[in-house]
Amino acid sequence: MATAREMADAVLSRFDACDVLIMSAAVADFAPASVAGSKIKREAISGDRMAIECVKNPDILRAAAERRSRQVMVGFALETDNGLDHARAKRAAKHLDLIVLNDPQVEGAAFGADTNVVTLIDRDNTATALPRLPKLDVAHQILDRVVAFLPTTR
Repeated sequence: MATAREMADAVLSRFDACDVLIMSAAVADFAPASVAGSKIKREAISGDRMAIECVKNPDILRAAAERRSRQVMVGFALETDNGLDHARAKRAAKHLDLIVLNDPQVEGAAFGADTNVVTLIDRDNTATALPRLPKLDVAHQILDRVVAFLPTTR
């Protein structure tokens, strides 16, 4: 997949058949409105600046939530300011069972590292701050919550 629209199409075309949707990959909120067919030469631009018009990318998680029937849904929120408030609002707006709050400013919460520090926010807005853990342990914590949300009978 090369674009957010392609990712949205892929997720939504399979969504009805899934029991759990964990959206840990976030696409950019915006994309260029048009793509140049070839390199834009420096000489083609007058002055020292160039503006690129952008359009909103599809909100894949919101689109899935609108089609939701029985699926357990987990999203992620990367926040640097008022993290709990923003993550709780995102969880509610997208009708998620669980949201995983990442704050990249917290020591040990890093991209490209083997550890992370996250806060898990459940359906009832209970926030559970996890200590710095190996990312595999964070994944197990998330999956334990997902299993608890699944129906007990199949």
